[in-house]
Amino acid sequence: MKTSVIIPVFNEAHNIPPLVRALKALGKKNQNMEILFVDNASTDGSADLLRQAALPNSKVLSEPRRGFAEPLNKALGEAIGEWFLFLDADAIPEPGWAEAMLASLSSNDLVVGQTVSSPMKKPTAYGKLAAKLFEGHSERTAHARGHALPWGPTCNLGARRSLVEKVGPFSPEAHGAFDIDWCWRAILKGARIRYCKEAKVQHARRNSREQLLEQFERYGAGEAWLHRTYSFLLAPEDQETNPIVATVEAFRRLRHQ
Repeated sequence: MKTSVIIPVFNEAHNIPPLVRALKALGKKNQNMEILFVDNASTDGSADLLRQAALPNSKVLSEPRRGFAEPLNKALGEAIGEWFLFLDADAIPEPGWAEAMLASLSSNDLVVGQTVSSPMKKPTAYGKLAAKLFEGHSERTAHARGHALPWGPTCNLGARRSLVEKVGPFSPEAHGAFDIDWCWRAILKGARIRYCKEAKVQHARRNSREQLLEQFERYGAGEAWLHRTYSFLLAPEDQETNPIVATVEAFRRLRHQ
C-alpha cells in the first residue's frame, strides 16, 4: 500500500544531511513510499539542499505562508498515499521506524510513535531542561496523561488517508496546538489511537534560553485556544459561571488536575 511521508521544513539546513541519510536507508526497505518535503519560506537554503540531495521518490513542495498547519495542509493536498507518516525536519527516524508505524496502522486509525531527545554535543542547562521536560512525552500524550483526550505530535505521527479525509485539514488558528486539535477532532469522530514504542525517532531539542522560551510561548497560545475551542468538554453549555472560575476549571480538566 502506498505511503506518504510528510516533512515540513523551515530553516533546517543543519539538520538536513542526517535526515536525508536516514530517509535513504528507510527508502531502500520501503519501495512503495513517497517523501514530501514542504519548504515553509526558509531563508537558509534548506530547499536547495533538499533538491541537491536527489532523494529517490521525493518531492520538494513550497508553502510561502509560514505556520505549522499550512505546510502540512499543502502536503496533504499533494500526497498520493493511503497511509500518512508525519515527521519534523529535525526528527531522525531510527531503523524500523516506518515498518513499525505501518504495522500499527494496519489495525488503528492513528499511531503515535516514540520520540526521544537527540544527544547534544554541548548541552546547556536549557538543553538539559528541554530533554528532561520531553522525557516520555509521546507516551503521555497518546495515553491522555495530563490531557483531556489522547493525541500525538506530528514529529512522529501516522494516520490513515480515510481518517484525514474524515477529519479535514489542520487548523492554522490553533497556533502551537495544531496537532493536539487535529488529533482531538479525530478522536471525537471515533478514531482508534495507539502508542507504538517500536517506532522511534530522535528529536532535536532547544539548547538556548531564547529558543525554549519561544517554544513554550507558542504552547501557551495554543493552550489558550484549546480552552476556548473545547469548552464543551469542560463544562455544561447551559451552566453560567464566573469567567475566571471557568478558566481555572477548564485548565484543571484539560490537565486532569
